[in-house]
Amino acid sequence: MKGIYDVAEWRNALRELRDHVRSVKGTDVEIYKRLKFSFDRLGDLKIQSCFLYCSLYPENYIISREELVEYWIDEEFLGTGSRQELYDRGHTILNRLENNSLLEKVDRDNVKMHDVMRDTALYIKSSGPRFMVKSGIGLKELPSKQEWGEDLEKVSIMMNNVLEIPPNLSPKCEVLSTLLLQNNKSLQSISESFFQHMHSLSILDISYTNIEQLPNSVSKLEKLKALVLHGCYNLRYVPSLEKLEALRKLDLYHTAIEKEPEGLEMLSNLTYLNLCIQSLKKLPVAILPRLFCLQCLVLYVKSSSVEMNGFDPARLTKLEIFQGRFTELIDFNAYTKSIQGQELTSYLLVMAQLKAKFKVNEVTTKFKLKCDGVRDSIVSGTGKNHSSRQRYDRIKSILC
Repeated sequence: MKGIYDVAEWRNALRELRDHVRSVKGTDVEIYKRLKFSFDRLGDLKIQSCFLYCSLYPENYIISREELVEYWIDEEFLGTGSRQELYDRGHTILNRLENNSLLEKVDRDNVKMHDVMRDTALYIKSSGPRFMVKSGIGLKELPSKQEWGEDLEKVSIMMNNVLEIPPNLSPKCEVLSTLLLQNNKSLQSISESFFQHMHSLSILDISYTNIEQLPNSVSKLEKLKALVLHGCYNLRYVPSLEKLEALRKLDLYHTAIEKEPEGLEMLSNLTYLNLCIQSLKKLPVAILPRLFCLQCLVLYVKSSSVEMNGFDPARLTKLEIFQGRFTELIDFNAYTKSIQGQELTSYLLVMAQLKAKFKVNEVTTKFKLKCDGVRDSIVSGTGKNHSSRQRYDRIKSILC
């Protein structure tokens, strides 16, 4: 009710609140009912969904605003539009949740959900479609088969110590849409049968785990919209993505794959692609122009062997975020000329020979390129991170 000054509206709200708790018994339930009243007053289903999503994190966890907005984009809570428009909507919702005291502001970049508000959110989602949240509680194995109810909508087992997902666990979760397994750094294997009955799965995050291969059953998740494998440093095998035509986000940042996944060319709805992969032996230059919906494309700029020659990123007319390296000055000049007037919100461009060695990080605004037989070159600019999982620098000028 913050910012409401009309007396009639306050009287009406008081009547609604009294009706809410009139027949409730038990202190905890009464508290949750009263807090649910604030939740109901948000009035917008998408904003309510954004609030509930925060309960998937561990208790008292400091949550990156940018990471939250990324998840909300993946969940399509923010509708459609350019990536900048979606970011703006997301931050607007975060501000509203803070102003309504449903989230706590930690600093400019982070928020926190009070444990009482988190309990309230989990209370709201305690009946179907339900959340199952066991994040950050030190689990060494997944919940038993009995806990995987058929009415589960979202499951969060992030930030635990799970070692494996065994073959005898194949949950029948036909309505499950979101599964968060990230930051189980001891997780080494996922059985083929695990995803067998998750036909509605839309968001799958297995980032920062120790898996070496993704089970082939992932290829059958035809409703999958986001596959996030960020920081799976030992991951060497990703099955065919040919049937995943609904996929909008594919994050392979710092995996160990040597070749792009089979079927990548079929992902015409892809808006986000992170191929910042040191081990990648060849860039799929013939495939990338076919991904015409791309808004964000990240390539590995420090590669000493992979060239962008033959790839014209200017053909991706919806591109807003781009990170790439050019080895030929004519290609670099052509691209920088082609993007004049376009609304790229964030980009990192490197023009350097394959032998060149340099460092790139989010706080450095000058990059020194060193190469035998080539004079030192300076890349200067200023930058801003769009996400804790994305390292982008907005380059104002490049001097070679």
